[in-house]
Amino acid sequence: MDRIEAMRLFTRLVERGSFSAAAKDLKVKQSTASKWVAELEEQLGVSLVERTTRAIRITDAGRRFHAGCQAVLGTFDELSAELRDQSLEPSGHLRVSLPVTFGTWFAAPLVADYLTCFPKVSIEILLSDRYVNLVEEGIDLALRVGVPVDTSARGRRLLDGGRRLVASPDYLKRHAKPKVPEDLAQHTC
Repeated sequence: MDRIEAMRLFTRLVERGSFSAAAKDLKVKQSTASKWVAELEEQLGVSLVERTTRAIRITDAGRRFHAGCQAVLGTFDELSAELRDQSLEPSGHLRVSLPVTFGTWFAAPLVADYLTCFPKVSIEILLSDRYVNLVEEGIDLALRVGVPVDTSARGRRLLDGGRRLVASPDYLKRHAKPKVPEDLAQHTC
């Protein structure tokens, strides 16, 4: 027996005045409704309902229990609705770790767009090129370049990219064009 549903049934029983009406409202069999109330009475150690073949009478304990059920069910239903609504619209604080270059060049417009769509979210961006321990540092999301160090973290490849070494034509006019990687030691990169 689900206690919340049993409390809901008992509340309906008090309001409707019969097991058959309460059972019909909650779409359960009348025998199930009677069984749930009997189980509640056994758990509580009191009689909630006096039954005859033609009618029921709610006891004093039943009236007190009914008032408590209304309060509990009201709170439960309100909290359930609040949590359901919250799960539909993202809210809260996100800590995001990004590589310095990506964060500096690309993150600002992406974050601004995200916050426009989800105004109940706040974002804290941490710029670092080191791999972070998500759990120890309280990071919700990290974007990294390369192979993940922490194999326990869930990750997804976003794109394949390679590194390129580039120089402006003006720079190459002023400095000799490198021919091998070792030549880069002579350049300001």
